[in-house]
Amino acid sequence: MCGIVGYIGKERASTHIYDGLSALEYRGYDSVGISVIDERIHTIKRSGRVNTLKEYLNILEGRIGIGHTRWATHGKPTQINAHPHNCGVFSIVHNGIIENATQIKHNLINNGHTFISQTDTEVMLHLIWDNYNSICSENSANNSTFIDMTVDSSAHCDITEQVTIGQQPNTVMQEGDCCMDPAYLVLLAINRALAQLSGSFAIALLCEHCKDCIFVAKRSAPLLIGLGQDNAVVASDVCALGGGCDNALVLADDCVGAVYIDKVCCYDINMDAVQLTSMSIEHNRVQHIDKQQDYMIMEIGQCPLSIQDTMAGFGQGVDMVSFSRFCRTIDRIMLVGCGTAYHSCVTAKYLIEAMANVSVEVDIASEYRYRNPIMHSKTLFIAVSQSGETADTIFALKLAKKGGLTTMVITNAPTSTITTIADYVFITKCGQEVGVAATKSYCGQLAVFISLALLLARIKLNTDTTSLEQQSALVHAQAKSIIDNQQELKALSNIVADSQSVFYIGRNIDYATALEGSLKLKEITYMHSEGYPAGELKHGTIALISDKSLVIGIVTVKHVADKTMTALHEVKARGAKVLLITCFAQYLQDEVVDYHYLLPYSPSLFMPLLSILPLQLIAYYVAKGKNYDADKPRNLAKSVTVE
Repeated sequence: MCGIVGYIGKERASTHIYDGLSALEYRGYDSVGISVIDERIHTIKRSGRVNTLKEYLNILEGRIGIGHTRWATHGKPTQINAHPHNCGVFSIVHNGIIENATQIKHNLINNGHTFISQTDTEVMLHLIWDNYNSICSENSANNSTFIDMTVDSSAHCDITEQVTIGQQPNTVMQEGDCCMDPAYLVLLAINRALAQLSGSFAIALLCEHCKDCIFVAKRSAPLLIGLGQDNAVVASDVCALGGGCDNALVLADDCVGAVYIDKVCCYDINMDAVQLTSMSIEHNRVQHIDKQQDYMIMEIGQCPLSIQDTMAGFGQGVDMVSFSRFCRTIDRIMLVGCGTAYHSCVTAKYLIEAMANVSVEVDIASEYRYRNPIMHSKTLFIAVSQSGETADTIFALKLAKKGGLTTMVITNAPTSTITTIADYVFITKCGQEVGVAATKSYCGQLAVFISLALLLARIKLNTDTTSLEQQSALVHAQAKSIIDNQQELKALSNIVADSQSVFYIGRNIDYATALEGSLKLKEITYMHSEGYPAGELKHGTIALISDKSLVIGIVTVKHVADKTMTALHEVKARGAKVLLITCFAQYLQDEVVDYHYLLPYSPSLFMPLLSILPLQLIAYYVAKGKNYDADKPRNLAKSVTVE
């Protein structure tokens, strides 16, 4: 992974691809590259940011090309390992992971192939090339179309010019009773290669023998095709399609296709022609403006509006009559997510069980599919993914669907893969989130869960939720007051930055907030941090507490507040500094409190929306104090499309 863009049209491809790759920057990556084709394939690739390619755009004159931003999985983030990868007459970009790449590579080496990178992508390309070579040999009327498997050793250089070896197979060839043109031969080679691969992938491929199309294929990874007036665009994200098309074609798993300027020819696993499904899209390309602030701090500032809009829009586009009817019958809810989305699920467990008396089980998505989950018809399965493309979450959702569960998703991406799978889709109204560390999308996820808890309370327990719904209208203003008065938090960030280790502790929903607050600090400051249940700290982890530790206690749930304060006394006795974040003023004067921040008071149902904001802001200001890029933290990707 992390991003694919392909362009074919009447204008210079490299410029369009560059713009698309720039729109994908928010997803996170470590290297970048572009291939275009005129008479031959020309490739430029770099370790680093997209803008390192800008000076080379005029060199790449072709009107068909592919580009890629890579987040390293196989092999270090180097120029050699960057995409596109070239072999023979092919150039490829790939998102995903080929799980059996090692064995395939070994077999190919035994057959005379030579590799220059450490990537599984190059293995996939050589396998396609190997199949293509065999097909050409089988179907050629003479040996002139048999193409040597030699790979140009300059494929990793600044500018790669892959020279066609042998003659172009431009005559009609036969396989059985089927007439095959060169494009069909390539599609057949890709199809045969895919049958030998295990794992997930989305690919875009150029071939010097077919200079009028881009070849595509996918399995369990996102890939969209947009057809404009005089161009076609291939992309792994809607934002990279640009404004030239109002609809996108969705490639089904294990299909292969050839994208021309005005059409797409697609075939299924049996090489039978298939019709692609179309969906309308919203143009939400990220605007890279000369901004005075980082995206992360701007997006934290947008949290109040995200909360308000998501609560107001709860259930829009959903058959709420059908959904509510099913919810009356459920006796269990299963929640899955990864990272921040998982933490929203942990919060939801406390909220829903308290409000609606429904049993809630939470799983990390990557663990759910590898255990033996018990499924029964009265379970509502909810998958949460900001991008809607998180591979582990999609796999978990598919498993739940296969098990017969009724499914719901919460996402910020209405055209994402996950929305095509679930029975009910709830969209967070957050707008594009560019910062890699989730902030406003987390608040949006919590807003959906709070709205769901209120709905379940009404239909399961006949609870009168009027007063709580009225209170929800005030949360927006309370959240805004935190954002508007962040100088105190900026000062507290200095205390955090000076600590060797930071421990976030809380009970009940405050424990879930502790998990997310700790993750934010780790993501963008690279400091050691842990989130723990306050009562669990003494069962081993307290051994790590010293006079160089800072413990951040989160206290917003009244019936467990004294218990958390007891845990703070325990860490204070071991020499730690204590920062208390609470909505209860009476605890601010406790002798163990070294530093404090007072939150606005709200019912417990809404406090997770307020208590997370100071933690997001503190993490941001720590990162800025250390001169780190809060928008693009190292090693991280916004959309994790591989297992």
